[in-house]
Amino acid sequence: MAQEILKSYHSKDSKVHPSVDESVLTIYGSKFCPFTQRCLITLDVKHIPHNFVGIDLMNKPDWYLQICPTGKVPFLKEGDKELTESLVIVNYLDELKQPTIHPADPYVKARGSLIVDELFPLALTAIKNLKNKEATVEQKIDDIKKALAKLDEKFSQIKTKYLQSDEQPYYADYMTWTALEMIVPVLRTLNYPSFNSEKELTEAYPSLAKYLHLMSQSPSIQRICLSPEVLADYYSIL
Repeated sequence: MAQEILKSYHSKDSKVHPSVDESVLTIYGSKFCPFTQRCLITLDVKHIPHNFVGIDLMNKPDWYLQICPTGKVPFLKEGDKELTESLVIVNYLDELKQPTIHPADPYVKARGSLIVDELFPLALTAIKNLKNKEATVEQKIDDIKKALAKLDEKFSQIKTKYLQSDEQPYYADYMTWTALEMIVPVLRTLNYPSFNSEKELTEAYPSLAKYLHLMSQSPSIQRICLSPEVLADYYSIL
C-alpha cells in the first residue's frame, strides 16, 4: 500500500525536476509527513489550485536539495517566492483567498495557536517513540499511552464540538489533526492490540476517540489524508 505511493515520489534516482504547471504554486513534500499534510489540507479547504511534488523523505533527490538546501518539507515555491515551515506556509495560503481557515472572533483565532502548541507535541509522541531505537516496545507503548491519557483529559475540557467552534473545524483542528491521525497506525505497527478497533479506543479514551471520529468525517480530511492501514504500512518500513 505505502510502497505504491512511494513509487510515485521522487527519490535519489530522480535526476531532473518534474514538469509542473508554473501558473500555480507548488508544494513539495510527503503525504506521510504531518507538516506537509497541514498545507495540503489547507489547499483543499480553500480550493487553491496547486502542484504537488512527492519527495521520498528517506532518499531525497539531488535536484530537491539544490532548490531547498535545508532539505525540509513542506516547501512552497511560487515563481520566485519560496517558503518553508508548515505554519508559515499555511498562514500564507490562508491570505490568498477565502474562505479563511480561522474563526472570525480575534480572541478565538489567537487561542487557536495556543491550542496547537499544546496538543500537537503530545500527539507527535507516537511517531517519536516509534523512531526511538533505544526504547523497548513496552516502553514505547507506555509513553504513548501516557500521552493519550493527557490528550483525552485535554479534549474532555474543551467545551465546543471542534477545537474552536461548534459549527465546523478551523485552524486548530486541521493543524492538530495531522499528528493525531498518526497515533492509531503507530500503535498498530507496534502490535498493540487494544487499538485495533474503534470500540476499544473509545472505552479507553472517550473524549479523544469522539473527536477523532468527528474529524475523520471532514470532507477535506477524507480527500487528503491517508487511511490508518496505509500509514501503518509505511511506519512498518521506517
